[in-house]
Amino acid sequence: MAGIDGGVGEIRGAGCAAGQGVLAAADGLANGAIARELEISVNTVRKWRGRFAALGPEGLRDAEWSGRPNAYGPEVRVAIVATATSVPPYPEAA
Repeated sequence: MAGIDGGVGEIRGAGCAAGQGVLAAADGLANGAIARELEISVNTVRKWRGRFAALGPEGLRDAEWSGRPNAYGPEVRVAIVATATSVPPYPEAA
């Protein structure tokens, strides 16, 4: 097997990998071969193929994240990182 990328160059992102997996499936590769080539699980390949079969190309877009939303916004995260990486006000106390 020559590889899934088809010599087009390196493509990054989960959506690109899903597209590569679906195209490889259209070329006749088995789920296991696709999973090995893309270094992902067979279940992920099955999920991508199922979404593509049900929704077409839109099914390959990243799904909304499930779970609890972030408790703090980006401003709070920046403040925490700035505090954690700054010099202590009293170095001798550290």
